[in-house]
Amino acid sequence: MRRLALIVLALAGLAGCAEVNFEDARPGEFEGAVSVYWLEQSTSASGSGGRFVYVPVPGFELRFIRPEGSVPAAIAPGVMYTDGGSIPRVAQAFRGFSPWSYGPVYIVHDWLFAARRCVEDPSATPEQLKTRDMAFQETVDIFVETLKTLERDRRIVARDFSQETVASAIAGPVSRNLWARTDACDEDRLSERDQAVVDRILQQQRRGLRTMRVPGQEQVIEGVRVRLVDTISF
Repeated sequence: MRRLALIVLALAGLAGCAEVNFEDARPGEFEGAVSVYWLEQSTSASGSGGRFVYVPVPGFELRFIRPEGSVPAAIAPGVMYTDGGSIPRVAQAFRGFSPWSYGPVYIVHDWLFAARRCVEDPSATPEQLKTRDMAFQETVDIFVETLKTLERDRRIVARDFSQETVASAIAGPVSRNLWARTDACDEDRLSERDQAVVDRILQQQRRGLRTMRVPGQEQVIEGVRVRLVDTISF
Protein backbone atom coordinates (compact mmCIF):
# COMPACT_ATOMS: atom_id res chain seq x y z
CA MET A 1 0.00 0.00 0.00
CA ARG A 2 0.98 3.68 -0.22
CA ARG A 3 2.38 3.65 3.30
CA LEU A 4 5.42 1.57 2.40
CA ALA A 5 6.62 3.87 -0.36
CA LEU A 6 6.09 6.92 1.85
CA ILE A 7 7.73 5.34 4.86
CA VAL A 8 10.86 4.28 3.00
CA LEU A 9 11.29 7.69 1.42
CA ALA A 10 10.66 9.63 4.60
CA LEU A 11 12.46 7.50 7.15
CA ALA A 12 15.36 5.73 5.50
CA GLY A 13 17.78 7.98 7.35
CA LEU A 14 15.94 8.27 10.66
CA ALA A 15 16.03 6.20 13.80
CA GLY A 16 13.07 3.86 14.21
CA CYS A 17 10.61 3.80 17.08
CA ALA A 18 10.40 0.03 17.36
CA GLU A 19 13.17 -2.52 17.73
CA VAL A 20 14.36 -4.32 14.60
CA ASN A 21 15.94 -7.61 15.68
CA PHE A 22 17.27 -9.66 12.80
CA GLU A 23 19.53 -11.81 14.94
CA ASP A 24 16.88 -13.33 17.23
CA ALA A 25 13.96 -13.44 14.77
CA ARG A 26 12.86 -16.90 13.72
CA PRO A 27 11.50 -17.82 10.27
CA GLY A 28 8.00 -19.15 9.77
CA GLU A 29 6.34 -20.77 6.74
CA PHE A 30 4.58 -19.38 3.69
CA GLU A 31 1.73 -21.38 2.18
CA GLY A 32 -0.44 -20.87 -0.88
CA ALA A 33 0.20 -18.29 -3.57
CA VAL A 34 0.45 -14.55 -4.15
CA SER A 35 -1.33 -13.09 -7.19
CA VAL A 36 -1.28 -9.38 -7.94
CA TYR A 37 -3.22 -7.69 -10.75
CA TRP A 38 -3.02 -4.24 -12.30
CA LEU A 39 -6.45 -2.74 -12.96
CA GLU A 40 -6.36 0.06 -15.54
CA GLN A 41 -8.57 3.10 -15.26
CA SER A 42 -9.51 2.96 -18.95
CA THR A 43 -9.54 0.43 -21.78
CA SER A 44 -8.67 3.10 -24.36
CA ALA A 45 -5.20 3.34 -25.82
CA SER A 46 -4.73 6.67 -24.10
CA GLY A 47 -6.02 5.49 -20.74
CA SER A 48 -3.60 5.85 -17.85
CA GLY A 49 -3.46 5.21 -14.14
CA GLY A 50 -4.82 2.30 -12.19
CA ARG A 51 -4.28 0.26 -9.03
CA PHE A 52 -2.49 -2.88 -7.96
CA VAL A 53 -4.83 -5.36 -6.27
CA TYR A 54 -3.85 -8.45 -4.32
CA VAL A 55 -6.31 -11.27 -5.01
CA PRO A 56 -6.10 -14.54 -3.00
CA VAL A 57 -6.07 -17.64 -5.19
CA PRO A 58 -9.12 -19.80 -4.25
CA GLY A 59 -7.91 -22.98 -2.58
CA PHE A 60 -4.34 -21.65 -2.46
CA GLU A 61 -4.80 -18.52 -0.38
CA LEU A 62 -1.60 -17.02 0.96
CA ARG A 63 -0.92 -17.74 4.62
CA PHE A 64 2.07 -16.90 6.73
CA ILE A 65 2.51 -19.35 9.58
CA ARG A 66 4.46 -17.62 12.29
CA PRO A 67 7.12 -19.28 14.49
CA GLU A 68 5.77 -21.54 17.22
CA GLY A 69 4.34 -19.67 20.18
CA SER A 70 3.59 -16.47 18.25
CA VAL A 71 0.24 -14.66 18.47
CA PRO A 72 -1.48 -14.54 16.09
CA ALA A 73 -0.22 -17.91 14.89
CA ALA A 74 -1.11 -17.30 11.23
CA ILE A 75 -1.90 -14.38 8.93
CA ALA A 76 -4.07 -14.78 5.83
CA PRO A 77 -4.28 -11.56 3.76
CA GLY A 78 -7.56 -10.74 2.05
CA VAL A 79 -8.31 -8.79 -1.12
CA MET A 80 -6.76 -5.33 -0.94
CA TYR A 81 -5.11 -2.53 -2.85
CA THR A 82 -1.32 -2.56 -2.68
CA ASP A 83 1.12 -0.06 -4.16
CA GLY A 84 4.04 -2.45 -4.37
CA GLY A 85 4.92 -1.15 -7.81
CA SER A 86 5.75 2.30 -6.42
CA ILE A 87 8.17 1.14 -3.73
CA PRO A 88 11.64 2.63 -4.33
CA ARG A 89 14.36 0.58 -6.00
CA VAL A 90 16.37 0.49 -2.79
CA ALA A 91 13.85 -2.01 -1.44
CA GLN A 92 14.00 -4.12 -4.63
CA ALA A 93 10.34 -4.92 -4.02
CA PHE A 94 7.89 -5.96 -6.74
CA ARG A 95 10.71 -5.67 -9.27
CA GLY A 96 8.88 -7.84 -11.78
CA PHE A 97 7.22 -9.36 -8.70
CA SER A 98 9.46 -12.41 -9.15
CA PRO A 99 10.11 -15.12 -6.54
CA TRP A 100 13.38 -13.31 -5.85
CA SER A 101 11.68 -10.11 -4.76
CA TYR A 102 10.13 -9.28 -1.41
CA GLY A 103 6.56 -9.41 -2.74
CA PRO A 104 5.05 -11.80 -0.15
CA VAL A 105 6.68 -9.81 2.66
CA TYR A 106 4.96 -6.62 1.56
CA ILE A 107 1.60 -8.32 1.04
CA VAL A 108 1.62 -9.55 4.65
CA HIS A 109 2.76 -6.17 5.97
CA ASP A 110 0.24 -4.25 3.85
CA TRP A 111 -2.54 -6.54 5.04
CA LEU A 112 -1.79 -5.93 8.71
CA PHE A 113 -2.23 -2.18 8.24
CA ALA A 114 -5.28 -2.53 5.99
CA ALA A 115 -6.88 -4.88 8.51
CA ARG A 116 -6.02 -2.59 11.42
CA ARG A 117 -7.86 0.29 9.77
CA CYS A 118 -11.02 -1.83 9.77
CA VAL A 119 -11.16 -3.13 13.34
CA GLU A 120 -13.81 -0.57 14.33
CA ASP A 121 -15.94 -1.32 11.26
CA PRO A 122 -19.11 -3.38 11.94
CA SER A 123 -18.26 -5.64 9.00
CA ALA A 124 -14.71 -6.40 10.14
CA THR A 125 -13.75 -10.01 9.45
CA PRO A 126 -12.17 -12.37 11.99
CA GLU A 127 -8.89 -12.05 10.10
CA GLN A 128 -9.01 -8.26 10.35
CA LEU A 129 -9.91 -8.41 14.04
CA LYS A 130 -6.66 -10.25 14.76
CA THR A 131 -4.96 -6.86 14.65
CA ARG A 132 -7.21 -5.23 17.28
CA ASP A 133 -4.89 -5.95 20.21
CA MET A 134 -1.69 -6.26 18.20
CA ALA A 135 1.09 -3.92 19.30
CA PHE A 136 2.98 -1.91 16.71
CA GLN A 137 6.19 -3.76 17.66
CA GLU A 138 4.52 -6.99 16.52
CA THR A 139 4.19 -5.66 12.96
CA VAL A 140 7.93 -5.06 12.86
CA ASP A 141 8.62 -8.53 14.27
CA ILE A 142 6.36 -10.10 11.64
CA PHE A 143 8.06 -8.12 8.88
CA VAL A 144 11.45 -9.49 9.94
CA GLU A 145 10.04 -13.02 10.32
CA THR A 146 8.76 -12.97 6.74
CA LEU A 147 12.10 -11.71 5.45
CA LYS A 148 13.93 -14.43 7.36
CA THR A 149 11.55 -17.02 5.92
CA LEU A 150 12.24 -16.03 2.31
CA GLU A 151 15.95 -15.86 3.07
CA ARG A 152 15.97 -19.35 4.62
CA ASP A 153 14.07 -20.72 1.63
CA ARG A 154 16.51 -18.98 -0.73
CA ARG A 155 13.76 -16.89 -2.29
CA ILE A 156 15.84 -13.77 -1.64
CA VAL A 157 19.55 -13.20 -1.09
CA ALA A 158 21.06 -13.03 2.37
CA ARG A 159 20.30 -9.89 4.36
CA ASP A 160 21.65 -6.79 2.66
CA PHE A 161 21.39 -3.00 2.76
CA SER A 162 17.91 -2.88 1.27
CA GLN A 163 16.46 -5.15 3.97
CA GLU A 164 18.10 -3.12 6.74
CA THR A 165 16.82 0.12 5.23
CA VAL A 166 13.24 -1.01 4.78
CA ALA A 167 13.06 -2.72 8.18
CA SER A 168 14.31 0.45 9.88
CA ALA A 169 11.79 2.52 7.95
CA ILE A 170 8.75 0.39 8.78
CA ALA A 171 9.73 0.61 12.47
CA GLY A 172 9.66 4.41 12.41
CA PRO A 173 7.26 7.09 13.68
CA VAL A 174 5.25 7.54 10.46
CA SER A 175 4.45 3.84 10.43
CA ARG A 176 3.58 3.95 14.12
CA ASN A 177 1.14 6.80 13.49
CA LEU A 178 -0.48 4.89 10.65
CA TRP A 179 -0.89 1.89 12.94
CA ALA A 180 -2.89 4.05 15.34
CA ARG A 181 -5.66 4.51 12.75
CA THR A 182 -8.38 1.97 13.47
CA ASP A 183 -11.42 3.68 11.99
CA ALA A 184 -10.45 4.34 8.37
CA CYS A 185 -11.74 1.21 6.66
CA ASP A 186 -13.53 3.11 3.90
CA GLU A 187 -10.27 4.66 2.70
CA ASP A 188 -8.94 1.24 1.67
CA ARG A 189 -12.16 -0.39 0.56
CA LEU A 190 -12.25 -1.51 -3.08
CA SER A 191 -14.39 0.62 -5.35
CA GLU A 192 -17.56 -0.99 -6.71
CA ARG A 193 -15.93 -1.25 -10.13
CA ASP A 194 -12.78 -2.91 -8.81
CA GLN A 195 -14.75 -5.23 -6.53
CA ALA A 196 -16.80 -6.36 -9.55
CA VAL A 197 -13.57 -7.12 -11.43
CA VAL A 198 -12.15 -9.09 -8.51
CA ASP A 199 -15.41 -11.04 -8.14
CA ARG A 200 -15.19 -12.04 -11.81
CA ILE A 201 -11.56 -13.13 -11.44
CA LEU A 202 -12.45 -15.26 -8.42
CA GLN A 203 -15.46 -16.70 -10.23
CA GLN A 204 -13.30 -17.71 -13.19
CA GLN A 205 -10.77 -19.37 -10.92
CA ARG A 206 -13.35 -21.28 -8.88
CA ARG A 207 -15.09 -22.56 -12.01
CA GLY A 208 -11.79 -23.66 -13.50
CA LEU A 209 -12.23 -21.38 -16.47
CA ARG A 210 -9.26 -20.27 -18.51
CA THR A 211 -7.85 -17.18 -16.88
CA MET A 212 -4.64 -15.18 -16.86
CA ARG A 213 -1.72 -17.41 -15.97
CA VAL A 214 1.30 -15.74 -17.55
CA PRO A 215 2.79 -12.54 -16.09
CA GLY A 216 1.90 -9.62 -18.32
CA GLN A 217 -1.12 -11.38 -19.81
CA GLU A 218 -4.19 -9.14 -20.12
CA GLN A 219 -7.92 -9.41 -20.57
CA VAL A 220 -10.86 -7.04 -20.30
CA ILE A 221 -13.18 -7.72 -17.36
CA GLU A 222 -16.25 -5.61 -16.67
CA GLY A 223 -14.92 -3.11 -19.21
CA VAL A 224 -11.59 -2.80 -17.37
CA ARG A 225 -8.21 -3.81 -18.77
CA VAL A 226 -6.68 -6.21 -16.24
CA ARG A 227 -3.09 -7.41 -16.28
CA LEU A 228 -1.59 -10.19 -14.17
CA VAL A 229 1.60 -8.82 -12.63
CA ASP A 230 2.75 -12.21 -11.40
CA THR A 231 1.91 -15.20 -9.24
CA ILE A 232 4.32 -16.56 -6.65
CA SER A 233 3.56 -20.05 -5.35
CA PHE A 234 4.86 -21.79 -2.24
